[in-house]
Amino acid sequence: MVIKYDKMFTAIDGSICEPITVLVKSIIPRDRENLVVIRTLEGEYETQEEFNDAAHSQLHRSITLMLPDAHRLAETLNEALAASEEG
Repeated sequence: MVIKYDKMFTAIDGSICEPITVLVKSIIPRDRENLVVIRTLEGEYETQEEFNDAAHSQLHRSITLMLPDAHRLAETLNEALAASEEG
């Protein structure tokens, strides 16, 4: 597997008003199409190692999308952001 991109950031989960860590990766598994993986975990983590260790012991959410669906998600998020910012 080849990791083409990965980024981790902390945000506030709007439904529980608590911090969550979001990990986004673009990967190419062997003999498969490119995938975008989004994983979230409650709490704040400084490194992916800490994130992965914590993911073993608590419930985490994950979504794995092929590129066409990842583009649709990005477009939908952009539309939602634009609608939210309209006066």
